[in-house]
Amino acid sequence: MTPHLQRIRKSRRVRRALPNMLTLGNLVFGVMALGVIVDGAAMWKALALLSLSLVCDLLDGRMARRFGADGPMGAQLDSLADLISFGLVPAAALYTWSLAGAGALGMIACCALVAAAAWRLARFNVAAMLPAKKTDGPGTFTGIPVTIPAAIILGVAGGGFVVPQTVVVVGALVLAALMVSTRPFRSFKEKPLPFLAVPAVALLVADIIVFKGLAAGLGATMAIAGLVFIWAGMLQSLSRRPLAS
Repeated sequence: MTPHLQRIRKSRRVRRALPNMLTLGNLVFGVMALGVIVDGAAMWKALALLSLSLVCDLLDGRMARRFGADGPMGAQLDSLADLISFGLVPAAALYTWSLAGAGALGMIACCALVAAAAWRLARFNVAAMLPAKKTDGPGTFTGIPVTIPAAIILGVAGGGFVVPQTVVVVGALVLAALMVSTRPFRSFKEKPLPFLAVPAVALLVADIIVFKGLAAGLGATMAIAGLVFIWAGMLQSLSRRPLAS
């Protein structure tokens, strides 16, 4: 084999490995965030680490599709990483931040989040493997993605915001229900990165100024973005207009 062909094969192997490396980055940052929570460190550190998990999750699928490296292995690995980073981590953060003193109800709310995330991810994978049973329409998700509750919960907890315990419990149960619901929500996974990055950065800068701090600003940005995603999907569904692809 010529050196030129060897370089081409090596380049292809690297490009195929990059999406999985990003997925593993999502998992590693999620585990680090869980460690921060368990250790009782400042919640803003878990928020920062989860933000890195979100970036990895945003990029791995796009890179896999671009390099033609998407497949069943990557899909399963992505779901396992997501269950840790966006299922277990927000539930642990929720319990530590607010629900440790809520007794059985607090534990039920946290378990509901993890169970709903697992169900949502499994349903997505089964639909992808069995096109005849596909539930997601063009440009839509069925139920909110697991990243949305994680962003809201870590955004509020890590941003240092105070929320009544009752509101936290009800909110967690509502988020769990929305994950396993069959309501369609808009998908932005095919949109170009600037479409997502520009408004996100603008909102982050505005929130940092308004809340006078990076942690509070980042937390507010994640929570607001998650809530806007949910409300936009709910309003669009109620209006009975088809979601744009």
